[in-house]
Amino acid sequence: LTAHGQQSLERGLLKHAHRIFREAVRVNPRSIGALASLATLEEAIGNRTSAHELWQRAASLDPGNRRFRRVARPTGLGREATR
Repeated sequence: LTAHGQQSLERGLLKHAHRIFREAVRVNPRSIGALASLATLEEAIGNRTSAHELWQRAASLDPGNRRFRRVARPTGLGREATR
């Protein structure tokens, strides 16, 4: 599902990609790829609170990932999510 969501993003189908990423997270809530993809998209469309919560979930699943930890912090919100 995450790959399908990425394809939708590449085609500029943001709403479709959003639905697919949400479904991917629902089907597998421990999918770091799905969480990171949805968090990045949420941030891109201005849903900062949702993005932050998703980054926190990703960080809790992969505590060694510096990027996830950095964007999951309140002070990191929005700085690294799109890099």
